[in-house]
Amino acid sequence: MRLNSRLCVGVLLASLISMPALADEGLYLRLGAGGNHADEDVFSDVDFELGYVGTAAIGYNWFFPELIADLRVELEGSYRYNDTDTLGNLSLDGDATVYGAMVNAYADIRTTLPVVPYLGVGFGAARLDYEDDGAGVVPPIDDHDTQFAYQVMAGVNYNIATDLAFGLEYRFFEAERYDLQDSVGTEINPEYNSHSFMLTVTLGF
Repeated sequence: MRLNSRLCVGVLLASLISMPALADEGLYLRLGAGGNHADEDVFSDVDFELGYVGTAAIGYNWFFPELIADLRVELEGSYRYNDTDTLGNLSLDGDATVYGAMVNAYADIRTTLPVVPYLGVGFGAARLDYEDDGAGVVPPIDDHDTQFAYQVMAGVNYNIATDLAFGLEYRFFEAERYDLQDSVGTEINPEYNSHSFMLTVTLGF
């Protein structure tokens, strides 16, 4: 009896250790939403209010039983929005909207639990639509540009079923300096980066 119990426990642990992020490799859909903090705009001392972020991605999950991690690769579209808050000590009316198109890669660390931590990195392009009223002291801006962008992610998924997982994720997003012009034609090169915390849901096919 004792030998059979030990054997059952061993089989159970082995099966848990080999559990990938989603139990079957293949296609999946992932959605995320949460808060977005845009860092101070370095070119003009602009502070932003806390905003929001939304993402939608379709990807493929590979299961590698001989390794301690599984691989996911996905195509992602994202949306980030923040209202401007102040320019120095002055109230500023405006907003920054960023549309991203990214290719992401994740490593899912296999564990003996349905909780799966992961790390990821992504590269792609991001369009910034930016406007402000200049707070009455500088020329207003209403312009847009698209630049190369990258992001790094860290999070954890909880497997509810073989084809369903909920997660919590942090990501840092940064784009190359944008080429914008204010209302009098002065070139401005703002930097955009942000920190996001998201709740996610992953559906396997």
